[in-house]
Amino acid sequence: MLTFSAETKYMLPYEAKTVSTSFGDVRVKVARFQGDIITIAPEYEDCRQQAEAHGLPIKRVYEQIKYEAKKILEDHEDHK
Repeated sequence: MLTFSAETKYMLPYEAKTVSTSFGDVRVKVARFQGDIITIAPEYEDCRQQAEAHGLPIKRVYEQIKYEAKKILEDHEDHK
């Protein structure tokens, strides 16, 4: 038996930014809701290149960039 239901998907608007991290400049997508940062997603290709260049697992680089970008962007907003 198959059941179907209609779902509505809401997507937050996002902006692309470049942030300077300990790995260099990296592109990230930033999604906000009512002005607050909800999600930061580093660009996969930038993470892959940095992971390869530093001999690190991509997951570690992705998480570190995500952490640094959040801190940089939140600090920047606090100083507006």
